[in-house]
Order: sequence, then C-alpha cells, then structure tokens
Amino acid sequence: MNKGPKLVVDLRESSKNRCHYLEVCCHPDDKLKPLDAAIHMEHNQCGISNVGGVFMTLTGGRLETSFAEFAWTAAILDAGHNFLCNGVLISRKVVMTTATCLTTEEPLIVRAGDWDLVTDREAVQHENRTVKDRVVHQQFRWDSTQYNIALLILTEEFPRLQHIVPVCLAPMTPVDLDKESCFVCGWNHRIVSKTPSARNIVLKMEMDIDKSSWSNNSRSTILEGTPRSEQPVYAKGAPLVCPTESSRYYLVGIWSTSLNGGTQFTDVRQFRLWINRELRPFNIFL
Repeated sequence: MNKGPKLVVDLRESSKNRCHYLEVCCHPDDKLKPLDAAIHMEHNQCGISNVGGVFMTLTGGRLETSFAEFAWTAAILDAGHNFLCNGVLISRKVVMTTATCLTTEEPLIVRAGDWDLVTDREAVQHENRTVKDRVVHQQFRWDSTQYNIALLILTEEFPRLQHIVPVCLAPMTPVDLDKESCFVCGWNHRIVSKTPSARNIVLKMEMDIDKSSWSNNSRSTILEGTPRSEQPVYAKGAPLVCPTESSRYYLVGIWSTSLNGGTQFTDVRQFRLWINRELRPFNIFL
C-alpha cells in the first residue's frame, strides 16, 4: 500500500497471498516496467543513515530493516553469486570484513545496495564489483580470534547513490559515541529457498557492549557484546556501529564469532593505523 511518498510493506500481510511480498497480484498485461529510481548524491559524506528507508518502509517484522536504511552493508559473494559473508563499505572502493570470511581463493564479488538477498525485486537495483586485491592482517592466525580483520580492494568504485553510503571510521582523535545505542546490521548467515515467501533481509540487532572491552585497557583486539534480541542470528563479518549525538554512524567492530550467547567483534578502533598503512600503496586515503 502507498502512504505518502513511500511504499509501506507489511510482512504480516504479505504472507496472506501467493504473490511475492514486494509485488501486488495483477493481470500480466497490467504489469509495470521497473523504473531507474536511483538517487545520485553530490556529497561524499560517510555514516549517514536513511531513516525509515528509501522508497519503502517495512512494518510487521522483528529485526528486519527498511530498504537502504543502513546503506553501508555489503555482501561478499563467490563467483557464482552465492552469499559467503557480510562486509562493510569503509570507502567506495574498500570493503572491510573478517579474515575468517576469506576461506576461498576463488574470485570474490562485493555487492552493495542490496536489501533482500533472495530477490531482485527492490525498487532500486544493487551494484556488484569484483575484488581486485585482498589484505589480511599479517598477525591473523586461524586458531585465534585476534587480528581477525581483512580489507577487500575493488576493481572500481561504487557510485555515489543514496542506497550505497560508506560508514565512518573512528578518527585518530577520539569521537564521542553513544555506546548504549550500538547495533549490528547485516544478513543472517543462512541458506534460504527462493519461494515467494522466502526472504533474507538486512537485520538490525541492538547490542550491549561489555564495558571493560569498550575501554580496552588491555589493548586487546576483541570487543565483546551481548545481543538484546533472543532471535538467533549469526551475521559473520557484519559491522557493529555506534552513533554520535548528531546520528552519524561510526564503525567500531566487525562480527568475528559467537560464543556462549555472546558475540566477539574485532575492535576496529585498534586498527586505524594499520588500515591507513595498508591502503596507502593503492593510493587510497581515508
């Protein structure tokens, strides 16, 4: 149904008919052609969310977000376009993920601007880019969760569109973040069928961050958190973000592993110098 300038998608209503939940049943002759509705942006700001989503707002879900609400989420795919892991845009040419996501030497693809991985029926199409180079932290070991971080350098930049926006990295000087409002956004790491009722939408999971690991007096590379939701989610490689008072979002962690009901994140704040150093040979400066 339409409500003002946005389409409202109610997940509770969509299960009552045989059509796809993003479509309305009609005669084939009345079917509309998709529009190129992508909104180009002149600015190059980071960490800007689309409150309530772009073009459509989702209702009736639990953790599901609206379309492009957190436009820095990225999907890492294999050459067959199968979902492997979550990632996060830290620039229009660089995606961050965990080293444990890179289990294959086969070519990788990064998808930005997607929302439901099971369908291509969104109002605005996603963009794919091939991974040109991989940078895994030199101290990463498979038998440890320390230094579990990697950078993917793309063949070309993603365009400046409203549904594709990089997240902000914490600057060298501390920024005041609201650690009570941190959350993970990404896709559940699962396989779903492509039936009309199936979906794998970007989720938002609010997290309680362990105070001792947040202050990080031990200089550990691990940040620990506990999901506030009881719904089981495994969002490997997904970003943990926290807002400023002005609702600008900064990346503080990436989902490393789940353990005893809690989640361990790689503390991205500890790697700003490493990120800058590794990107310099590619003439990328953040």
